Amino acid sequence: MVSIFSRPLSHRKDLHRGPAVSFAERNVSGSEKKAFTRIKHKNIKIKIMLQINILYVGNIKDKFFAQAVEEYEKRLSKTCKIKNIELKEEKPKDESDSEIALVIKKEGDRLLEAIPQKSYKIALCVEGKQISSEELAEKIESVTVSGYSEITFIIGGAFGMDERVKKMADMRLSISKMTFTHRMMRVILIEQIYRAENILSGGNYHK
Repeated sequence: MVSIFSRPLSHRKDLHRGPAVSFAERNVSGSEKKAFTRIKHKNIKIKIMLQINILYVGNIKDKFFAQAVEEYEKRLSKTCKIKNIELKEEKPKDESDSEIALVIKKEGDRLLEAIPQKSYKIALCVEGKQISSEELAEKIESVTVSGYSEITFIIGGAFGMDERVKKMADMRLSISKMTFTHRMMRVILIEQIYRAENILSGGNYHK
């Protein structure tokens, strides 16, 4: 027997508005039973587990940043599964343009190798599209409705992101015109993902 449940969808105008349909839960166990999203197939919405990958270069050295990330990951565990993919950060020998370019290339090689190919890929870069928190929620919703079970957010290193990574991404996203450290960006991103999920679930975090 499968369990039937859903979360509020009244804010979406583009979803099916015919007779109520069931949400089928996949056969998973433990906390994963809470982490599902929707896809639409022949007017039947099937709940599948949504995994959000955060792929980034360099670790978080500051304890307060790490604690903030941990807190939002704990909150998100109720609605989706978070997977962190940490890659080694390159250190330039000097500040010359050629050395910086080499660092970006090496980090780009690692990013390209680590990106889950079957996921919807979002690269965070300054020239990306700026959207609101509500629009991010709608984006996550539309991506999963399209059939993706994974979304990968990609954060480059201190010197930027390789153009090859940007070109293979499905979307380029800019958080702000202002400049943040790439470590701080992990905190900002995870908070916005939590805010988006809270919007989708009808919570009261976003005001």
